[in-house]
Amino acid sequence: MTATALVFQNTQFDVVDRNNQPWLRGTQIADALGYTDEKSISRIYARHANEFTDSMVGVVNLTTPGGTQETRAFSLRGAHLVAMFARTERAAEFRRWVLDILDHETAVPPAPTFPVPSDHWQQIEDSARLARAVADAVMADPDYRLGRWFITFNNRDGSPYVHAMGPDETLAKFTDLDNLIRPLLDYYRLREIGSNASMARRLAAA
Repeated sequence: MTATALVFQNTQFDVVDRNNQPWLRGTQIADALGYTDEKSISRIYARHANEFTDSMVGVVNLTTPGGTQETRAFSLRGAHLVAMFARTERAAEFRRWVLDILDHETAVPPAPTFPVPSDHWQQIEDSARLARAVADAVMADPDYRLGRWFITFNNRDGSPYVHAMGPDETLAKFTDLDNLIRPLLDYYRLREIGSNASMARRLAAA
């Protein structure tokens, strides 16, 4: 409970916190309803006690200048029921006031919202298109269960690309191409140097 005081017209309630719920003192309810006799609420309760549950009425111990004092208090629902039996001019307005507080106390907070990334729906659409492309490629390959697949997106138009890899194919990152190609280039370069040297020797011997 967050409220420590409630005000109805000229009556300021000293809220009693009971089980983290706001309860109102019977004497202050009498004042709010316009009764001059504080015992009026006790008489209303006595006449209709069978309609109040333990969650609507109870006795609380309050610290006063004279010491600890037992006081009857009512939950908001109990205070509303008291006002239903009251016959004062303020009773109807008091009931509406209590209901407004009940609505506020029992209101369900809105569910938290989380920002959606700007490309969220694009990612979903891409995933759907890729799934369709994979399904088409897999169904076109009679041995799809044993196949290997290279799956990516076209950098130009974003279309999915699915390729069934053969047994003699392998995958390599672009950064690894230099390591794969360099030995081959060195081999052909050496062959070219050897060929040129052989040609030079033949020309020299001619």
